[in-house]
Parts: sequence; structure tokens; C-alpha cells
Amino acid sequence: MTIRTQSIVIHRTILVWLMLLGSFALAQGTYTQIDYPGALETYCLGINNTGKIVGKYSLSGLHGFLLHDQEFMSIDYPGSENLTEAYGINDDDIVVGLTYVTGFQGFAENIRSQSFTPIIYPGAAATYATAITSSGIIVGYWSDTVGGSSRAFQLKDNTFHKIVVPNADQTLAFGINSLGDVVGFAMSRHAADKSLNFILHDGVLRRIQYPTGPFLIVTGINTARDLVGYYDTSEAQVGFLYRSGVLMDIQFPGSQFTYLYGLNDAEDIVGVYTDGNGLNHGFVWTPPSAPRNGH
Repeated sequence: MTIRTQSIVIHRTILVWLMLLGSFALAQGTYTQIDYPGALETYCLGINNTGKIVGKYSLSGLHGFLLHDQEFMSIDYPGSENLTEAYGINDDDIVVGLTYVTGFQGFAENIRSQSFTPIIYPGAAATYATAITSSGIIVGYWSDTVGGSSRAFQLKDNTFHKIVVPNADQTLAFGINSLGDVVGFAMSRHAADKSLNFILHDGVLRRIQYPTGPFLIVTGINTARDLVGYYDTSEAQVGFLYRSGVLMDIQFPGSQFTYLYGLNDAEDIVGVYTDGNGLNHGFVWTPPSAPRNGH
């Protein structure tokens, strides 16, 4: 298989303000805690349209998992040194994530055939595969040195496309929907705006900013272009859902720290909360009108 690299050309940059009247509203829905059996900590990081959830858990190392119909399946990349993390899953049950073999590398696993494919950006010291569409387009980020500045990519038809945000020193791609909208985060040491969230589609970069409120990090997007992520306050980290022009809090009951990482087209949302002992647990949030789908 020949791997090629190209750059995605940014034709236009548009500033998008997330407008909000008054304080954030608390989203109404159902919270379901998710803990891998016997694990010290559990993180829910991705969900597809059939309700299958992927993530990672800590138990003598870090391992990926798939949860469906209340059954867990552990995911470990062959030859990995106790480090496999599952970040995203599409509707064809292809899981993407991170592992460590001779170095940090991304991977894709076909759950149905239990076959793995490494994802390594050419020349990279570390590659992270964070999300995948049902058409097989993968997004993520890579770095030249472990712990160094990261650059976002889109992998399509065996070609890596670099996502270059103007003036950014570091770019991360976290999510992609079926329309090809990529969401991510960029940082700059020199530009007036030191950091920004973005949506990229067909060469048009939309910078996402909330002008009068806390700084947001956008981590996921669905086909309706609903957004999820989290933001900082002086006392906590709070998850949010942005839908139809409204920003809403999603905060696991009793938790001071809640992070949202993925959502599907039914608006089922997965994330992580930290308990009073400082331990992390996964959870899924379902909107009031959503039927139960066997998490």
C-alpha cells in the first residue's frame, strides 16, 4: 500500500460566534455511569449511530474497549506494551485509536473481522487517530517528536492530507461527521488569538469563538452540526452541547469535572467525569426523547 501526503488548501476563513443570551442552560436528559469491570478508571470517548461506545480503561496498563448491549469487549493492539486507547467508531464497526508498539502510533480495527491496521503519518514520532466516518475517512494528529508540537491530518484513500490552520503552531483534529466537517483546536505562540476551535469543510475554515463567556474546547460534531466539548470555569470543567444556536451545560450529577468527547446523530453523548476521590468514570448522556438502546 502506497501512502502519500498532501496539504488541504484553506480557501477562506470565517469567524463564527457562538451566541448566548444569559447563562448556560442545563440540558435535560439521562446520565448513565459506565465502568469497565474491575478497572480503576474508565473513559468513554466515542459513540456511533447504533449506540456502540468505545473508550479506554486502566487495569495493569491502558486498554481499549467496546461496549454494546451491556457487554464489554477489551481491545488490545497485537504486540502493544499495555497501551491501547479507542477514540472513535463508525457505523461499520471500525474503531480508531492510539497504541504503543515500537512507538506511539494510530490504528484502525475492524471489530467484525478482528483485524488491525496501523496508522502512521510518514516520518512521525507519534500518530493519533481520533475519529472515523462510515466512508472510512480518518482524522487525527501527529508530531515529529514525542511530546512535540502536533499537526492535524485527514486520511482518505491512503493519502494523508495535512490540515494547516494559518498562523498556528499546533493543530489537533478531534472529530468528523458524515458531511466531512472536521472539528479541532489550534494554538499559536505569536498570533493575536493564541488559541481557537475550528470547523473545516471543503477548504473553508470556520473559527469558533464564544465572545463573552469562558473558553471552549470543541471535541465532537454530528451530521446536524451539533457540537460537544467542555469549558473551564474558576472552579470546574463543564461539558457542553451546542445545538440550534443554544449552548447547554451537561454536568454529571455531583461532579466538579465533566468532559464530553463524542456524540451521534441521535444526540447520545459520551464523556468522562471525575468523582470526589479524583477517579475518572465514563458515562453516556441521552436526551429526553431518545429511546434506550442497550448501553
